[in-house]
Amino acid sequence: MKVEQPDHFYLLTFFSPSGYLQHSNYSKANSVHYLPLDNKPNAKQFIEIVKPKIVVFVKYEFWLFYFKELSGRQIPLFLISAKLTESHLFFQWYGSRYRQVLKLPTLFFVQDEKTNELLKGLDIDNTMVTGDTRIDRVLEVLSSGKDNAIVESFLDNRKAVVVGSSWKTEEDYVMKWLNSGAFSGKIIMAPHEINPQKITEFMEKLSVSSVRYSQVELGLEEPKGQVLILDCIGVLKEIYKYGSWAFIGGGFSDGIHNILEPATFGLPILFGPNYKKFGEAEDLIEQGGAVSIKSYKEFFEQSALLMNPMQLKERSQICESYIHQNQGATEMVVKHLKSYL
Repeated sequence: MKVEQPDHFYLLTFFSPSGYLQHSNYSKANSVHYLPLDNKPNAKQFIEIVKPKIVVFVKYEFWLFYFKELSGRQIPLFLISAKLTESHLFFQWYGSRYRQVLKLPTLFFVQDEKTNELLKGLDIDNTMVTGDTRIDRVLEVLSSGKDNAIVESFLDNRKAVVVGSSWKTEEDYVMKWLNSGAFSGKIIMAPHEINPQKITEFMEKLSVSSVRYSQVELGLEEPKGQVLILDCIGVLKEIYKYGSWAFIGGGFSDGIHNILEPATFGLPILFGPNYKKFGEAEDLIEQGGAVSIKSYKEFFEQSALLMNPMQLKERSQICESYIHQNQGATEMVVKHLKSYL
């Protein structure tokens, strides 16, 4: 929209520090700010200051007072990549008072037919099934084709197993796997929490050699060893191109991290059991491109299967096909949003 209609002012807001700090200098927005806490005076004051022509919220960001304020002022309000499941409070016996927020958006751009049917079951029919705009975003990363000299030197023309956004359980599994001697290939690890002390402790417990990305970048260490640890942010999404398969973190805690990025590069994916809120995870499990594991034993078994070139290729093709078959949501959303400007 910024490219096609540059005369408009585009304000991008975040509620969480993790989003804001990473994108505070986002070039395609005219201004980036925190979104004030959702209460009546904040919503009223914020909308009066901004005076938006249209407002877009993402996925399952339902902010009652902002929605009420926008609806009362008849400002078009959209939910993009909206995703709901039966477990959401809107569909519980105690959720009736929360459902009022669903009546306020001008239009829902939903990810899938399941969300569409759930909304229709509440007599909400201002919906359009467009898919997930994140798929188009990760395809941009694929097409950008950025190379990484440090990673290429570390791999020396080989592929790596990429451990993305790892938490303690994933790291413990990988440590046990490597220390057992079951895998002699290259590993690239990106911890969810960039904590120097924890990274040092992890490296000291490994029986194989490891190196930190930042130390190589500063010229303090050579890009050698079996494990490369990404102790910085903003690099991981471009590293998946060097992977053979991925083990994604979060599935043993609050929920899996982004699996669309590795899938875009055709990496078969493993992750823990907490994935139910993520439609792409359910889809890829059903199709065979991803597997959810519940124990180290299952991780070990799946990693052994992925050493089989035929198994690896088959799962890889499933992931690539899934991404390409589900692209195009952004174009559909933008087409409709532009008609309101």
